[in-house]
Amino acid sequence: MVKFRRRSLLNAARTSLLLMSGTLIASCGSSSGSSDETAGIGGTGIVAGRITGFGSIFVNDTRYTTPSGTRFVIDGVAGSQGDLKVGMVVRIEAETENGAFTGEAIEVVYENDLQGPIDNGSIAPAGASQKNFTVFGQTITIDDTDTRFEGTAFSTIDDTIVVEISGFRTSPSEIFATFVKKTSNKAIGSEVELRGLIDMYDMGPPETLEIDGIDIEVDPAATVDVEGGVLQNSLFVEVEGEIMSLAPLTVRALAIESEDADLGDDVDDVRLEGIVSGYVAGPPTTFLVDGQAVDASSAVTTPAGAVIADGVEVEVEGDIVGGVLFADEVEVEAAESGVRSFVATVDTGNSFFTADFPFTAGLSTTVVIRVNAQTVFEDEKTGGTINTVPFSLDDLVDGGFGSGTADYVIVKGEEINDEIIATLVKRVDFEDKLELEGVIDAYTAGAGGSITVLGIEYGLNGFTQYSPDPNFLPGDFVELADEDDPPNYAIDGIADEVEEDD
Repeated sequence: MVKFRRRSLLNAARTSLLLMSGTLIASCGSSSGSSDETAGIGGTGIVAGRITGFGSIFVNDTRYTTPSGTRFVIDGVAGSQGDLKVGMVVRIEAETENGAFTGEAIEVVYENDLQGPIDNGSIAPAGASQKNFTVFGQTITIDDTDTRFEGTAFSTIDDTIVVEISGFRTSPSEIFATFVKKTSNKAIGSEVELRGLIDMYDMGPPETLEIDGIDIEVDPAATVDVEGGVLQNSLFVEVEGEIMSLAPLTVRALAIESEDADLGDDVDDVRLEGIVSGYVAGPPTTFLVDGQAVDASSAVTTPAGAVIADGVEVEVEGDIVGGVLFADEVEVEAAESGVRSFVATVDTGNSFFTADFPFTAGLSTTVVIRVNAQTVFEDEKTGGTINTVPFSLDDLVDGGFGSGTADYVIVKGEEINDEIIATLVKRVDFEDKLELEGVIDAYTAGAGGSITVLGIEYGLNGFTQYSPDPNFLPGDFVELADEDDPPNYAIDGIADEVEEDD
């Protein structure tokens, strides 16, 4: 990926943009630190994003080495690389040279977004592959391929547990979770953590406050380390404590400390991954990424022609001035190709397997899935391990569609020459459909026509449903489903749904 860096000092035009962005800056809060107190001075910069692999550490698929001197801070205490998991969102202080990242991590910090009980009855479908639920007044969205799980799973998560959440903030009250861990069953005394602005403070006794509508009672022996030395409304704090009551939900605070709501006021060399919200085309062109104000008025957008909009995942590079990240480059993350199907064959010696599409019209009936050291394997099949023991290519059972024994898998990854380099292989229970997700290779519209994705040719008929319409072109990215849904559908090599996928 080519990076475009602008190393000039802040000029009059940028100052004008900063003034025009004043409202946006105020909405993000501020940091008490100066540029001397944050990364980015003296050959360092900040990288913030989710872990995508190890072998050193990969953040948004970029490798950062972790030599023996690298420091790890896990939820405020010293830790090690072994404490980190794929999907966690981390902040790295990374070495730079002449304004470019060298790829060496000096410090890696992980802080969960919150840890708390899933509200009773709040788990609800948000489309076929997503669910929503609430924790401490925050709406959490999970995805069956983009969220990593520990101790629970997309298919089995319920409202009887306490979970740790890490992810990308899409609004002050919404988080897209990239990592979800079950920490305990829901009970009085369960450990919890939450962050936010203090509201309804009452010095008591008992001393109480609210964060996001959650009642918190401060334990008389609680450790309090906040700006100004005393609790008061509108302070942004982290609260660590325990569940005091389940009905109504009340937290006993055992420790309260001040937190920064953003990356800092003035920081050179920032690389930030997240999901766009609050997009304004401008001028100036502004938006938020994981709560951080961004001004992209002078940014180069890659790939060329990519569209920035709310809900789009991006990686932004630039410098923070006065709390606003003035972007040099905005990279729009490419969609991953994928399949949902049965394992046809497994070749452990050559690190690949094939997924079966047996009734299709073309010469090819399988898709090659290649795996490597960065591929994440997960098992959510009934009776599966749910990440308690390693699961790998060796464990996949082949045989193909109709064998009655072959594993059904969800695969995501990069498409190269109609093959997939897998970032995720997840074994699940059969979902009554086969699915292809990728770029259209060939397309003939209408009943009796066909569509080819990942080298697999599917027929079209009068029952095929299109979204938003059937006016597709080769090169468009789509999701194609072959469903077992009587009376009109069957898994038969005819596309039942073809949907544009952004």
